[in-house]
Amino acid sequence: MRNIKIYLLFFVSIFVVGSFSYLARSYQLDDALIYLRYIKNFQEGMGLVYNPGEKFNGLTSPLFSYIILLASFVFKDLQAATILVSSVLFSLSVIFSAKIFSKDLGAEILTVVVIGSFSFFYLTFGMETPLFLMLIGLSLYLYKIESIYVFIALTLLVITRSEGVFLAAVILIDYIIREKKLPKINIIVISIIIFSLPFMVNYYYYGDLLPATGSAKIGQGKSGLWGDGRIFLNVKYLIDWAFSGSYFSLLFNISFSFYGFLLLIKERIAIISVIFAVLLFSFYFILNIPNYHWYYAPFFYLLLIFSCKGIWEAFLILKNIKNDFTRTAGIFILISMVLISLSKTVSFDLKGGNDNYQKIGLWIKENTPKNASIAMVEIGTVGWYADRKIVDILGLVNKYNADHIGNREFFGWLTHYQPDYILRHQPVWPHEQSVLSLEVKKYYESVEKFKFAGFSLLKKTTQGSDLDIEKFAKNEKRTVGVLELMEKSSEIGAPYVMMEGQNLFAHAPSLMKYIIPDNSENIDVTYGLKEDAEGKHFGVCFEIIKASNGQTLMNDCINKQSKKIDFLKSKSLPLSINKGDALIFKTTCMASCDAAWAFWSLVKIY
Repeated sequence: MRNIKIYLLFFVSIFVVGSFSYLARSYQLDDALIYLRYIKNFQEGMGLVYNPGEKFNGLTSPLFSYIILLASFVFKDLQAATILVSSVLFSLSVIFSAKIFSKDLGAEILTVVVIGSFSFFYLTFGMETPLFLMLIGLSLYLYKIESIYVFIALTLLVITRSEGVFLAAVILIDYIIREKKLPKINIIVISIIIFSLPFMVNYYYYGDLLPATGSAKIGQGKSGLWGDGRIFLNVKYLIDWAFSGSYFSLLFNISFSFYGFLLLIKERIAIISVIFAVLLFSFYFILNIPNYHWYYAPFFYLLLIFSCKGIWEAFLILKNIKNDFTRTAGIFILISMVLISLSKTVSFDLKGGNDNYQKIGLWIKENTPKNASIAMVEIGTVGWYADRKIVDILGLVNKYNADHIGNREFFGWLTHYQPDYILRHQPVWPHEQSVLSLEVKKYYESVEKFKFAGFSLLKKTTQGSDLDIEKFAKNEKRTVGVLELMEKSSEIGAPYVMMEGQNLFAHAPSLMKYIIPDNSENIDVTYGLKEDAEGKHFGVCFEIIKASNGQTLMNDCINKQSKKIDFLKSKSLPLSINKGDALIFKTTCMASCDAAWAFWSLVKIY
């Protein structure tokens, strides 16, 4: 009978997860295609690298990388391989989730159906997330049944994602407290060997013990470009993704999850699960890690496990009510609520990759030289389809860039890389502010044949050599300090006057001052309006005034009829000013100040 129950549980899990995995068979997550490009290059004899000839470790998860690499020897279609691997791993994670707290088959099947049909998890396919969830579920289950092999599972968890160390630490501490001894020496030795293998591979193949992606994500958080405050709390989009925007479904699961936890509060494994969730959240919160959706998967996983426990126990209470009407009505209401909640978390519309990015990548492949290099900030899908050397401005697969982003040195990447092409968004994203300066200097110009709404492809011109671009970037890095001092001088603060990437946003009217540190004879300045002000503003004027005598050094306006192409201007002006004198930077409105989204950029005084 026990074997029949296990077979039935496997069947339900495979059926539910298999069905949704089939719907997600064309799904391509941008970051997942970074993994696949490493695997594709390996299979083509170029090594486990993102860009051929560049040994740089941008593989976040060593264990997941090796699993996909093994699967690639069996399946030539790498997309099919990664979806199949994700499906198998998630199916196992669903089975383990059902075995952690459930005590009968009905509760186990409920857990399998609820978690297996939760569409959010399929939006993580192609990443290491299904493996991470599976090993979380396996570790909790093995510890529940007091299997010493839990420490092997925990070791695999840590080399899947380093954050697994939080669950490993909690279980190890609890084991020592409970057993008053360390695990068996043979288990410790095996765990150390397994743990050491990825680091040895990293060191001997890439020259570094750790993948670069961890420090890159921390750098992204430090940069402030992913949002103000604690980015990890920006979860509104997750309610739309995971619960179809339904607060009923969200609150329903939270409520029953809390109830489920109260029922299990005396069980060590429940306490361990919650402590792990708190530590994991604290790690993301304190380090200000960007709110990428796959980071939230463990929280949803544990939430639904506890929720299903609460729902099933509520069902059993209702089932034992003696009054027929009350029992029937109660069970009907509970089942109705479960079905309503499921209707918000189940989706049969699991789409494929980003069509626009696919088309851009294919266009680049067909219209650029094979040896061309292209810089961009979202490298996964475009990089996969473009099949060109990619310069990742954010530094996930290239050296140096992540450190520059983390230090808010937005020109820093150009001191190391001068790509043949740059793909930027239109309007420009804050991450890409340095690109505007290259256009002003005419080091890069738009490719006219490239026609994709919301994007612009720039090609390097003959105006400057790679060395010229490098020197220009080094000089421009120094101008940020001028803008920051100008910002501090303003009596108006955010959101009307504030640094945005490399620019100082100064919604007109505004007035700022900069005190000259040395005798100076020239000033170079770039200024303009945000591109999305087109058709909305009523004209904005920019003035630079010498404070000591009121002399106007520059007065230029962008009028209401100006097109986007005229929204960014640059001037070099003669300046005779002594140390200690000040320059006043002023923006004014020609008529109404509505949409007067002005900014100063690249102020260099010498």
